[in-house]
Amino acid sequence: MINFVVATHTESSPIIKFYNLKQIKSDQMFQVFRNVNSNIFLIISGIGKIRSASATMYLYGVHTKLKNQIWINVGICGHKNYSLGNGYLVNKITDKSSNQNFYPIQAFSHNFLTNSCITCDKPNINYCKSLYDMESSGFFCTALKFSTSELIHLFKIISDNETNKINIKEKPYISGLIKDNLNLIDSLVKKLKMINKINYRKTKCQNDEIEKQFFYFCKNFNFNENEQCELKDVLEDWNYLRNFESPIKYLEIRKIAKEEILKKLRNKLKHD
Repeated sequence: MINFVVATHTESSPIIKFYNLKQIKSDQMFQVFRNVNSNIFLIISGIGKIRSASATMYLYGVHTKLKNQIWINVGICGHKNYSLGNGYLVNKITDKSSNQNFYPIQAFSHNFLTNSCITCDKPNINYCKSLYDMESSGFFCTALKFSTSELIHLFKIISDNETNKINIKEKPYISGLIKDNLNLIDSLVKKLKMINKINYRKTKCQNDEIEKQFFYFCKNFNFNENEQCELKDVLEDWNYLRNFESPIKYLEIRKIAKEEILKKLRNKLKHD
């Protein structure tokens, strides 16, 4: 599932048209859009990191409700001297007021331009070598609550610099910046979908393996209900920490009695 969080309708409209999204009329707090298959959502947050954070939480809590999905913040930004219209994938976010840093993980090969981004509490005309905006930190730290940093990304497009100040009322200009970068945005979406698919397959295979192991132990040993709960926890830890070795084979080689199974597995995990 792809979730776009965008500050304004002006910035959102090219994305809405590109993915053929329709507004969900029942929403009162935010304008929310989705495609016919309900696997692409877009929410218009309003300007500022608090609104961006609120919209991100709302979209997750009310509509998507699935963890480890794709989250993308698209919007305009300023820079000291970068050319207008160039799009950048953000590789570091700094919240100016708290000085806290966040790092999206770019776990894919790409040819995107990249740069860091500073999130300000109010419009900034003191241009620097980083991008600057007003939403990134609020979006990213909120999305991290229900997804991973390799699936949370920000694509920022230069709208102003030292020699070209922005007029927020120039809506065709702002929409045009987004429209001219739609192919790059869609390329990012496709790369993240591939990563999400790979992660899903890994997780599914791991869960299937845990179920097989759990069934084997329950079938061959008379675990009571409490022991079964503990066994499930141990097997999940084992497959996370020692997925290169089967716990069944580990115990078979050592001919462990039923009473010692959970203890031996836990001790092995503890000493690795």
